[in-house]
Amino acid sequence: SIQRSINVTNSRRIKAGQKLGGKIAETISGIADVQAHAGYGVENNEFSNAAGELKSLRIRLTLKRLLAKNINNFLMGLSPLIVFMVGGTLALEGTLNMGELVAFLSAQAMLYYPWRELADHYQSWQDAKTRYARAQHFFSTSAAQNTIEAPSPIVAPVTISAQSLSLVAENGRQLLEDIQLTIEHGELVALVGPSGGGKSSLIKCLAGQVRSYQGDI
Repeated sequence: SIQRSINVTNSRRIKAGQKLGGKIAETISGIADVQAHAGYGVENNEFSNAAGELKSLRIRLTLKRLLAKNINNFLMGLSPLIVFMVGGTLALEGTLNMGELVAFLSAQAMLYYPWRELADHYQSWQDAKTRYARAQHFFSTSAAQNTIEAPSPIVAPVTISAQSLSLVAENGRQLLEDIQLTIEHGELVALVGPSGGGKSSLIKCLAGQVRSYQGDI
């Protein structure tokens, strides 16, 4: 039925919205990693696909709701026509007098607004039912386990090189001085040193998070 199709589309819309919201929160919390791995293009494509899917679902949902509303209005407009046809025939045959016909038409017209409110209430009830079902599914243990997927590692065959790398803080403190560093592809390197020795500063320079350095990377 049309209402069942509306419920399915609405459920998919809610799921797509939750997915997009989770992706936004994940990207904001890991923006440093996105910048470090130059993942702007990948994130942009994922956001574009998610937003496009959500837009398509919202358009389809709106069209289906308009169809259901138009069908309901058509049926409500069809009922007076049937009453006029049947009542007019009975009035012509003498089975129904004109006063009874007018009284029946007046009573039938008064049913339009309660029926429309009932249809709107039914649509709101179906939307709330779909949202509740999606919320239960999202917070269930099985669904939470299925949404956790280990990302596949991204291996870039590059060599990282730093020549005469120096960095001075805003307060004039020398954080890095004349660093010479080459890391070949596949090589594992550990930075060891005391707190404040410049380990994090070096990593941020190599990752492109700090660009006020001197030298070449």
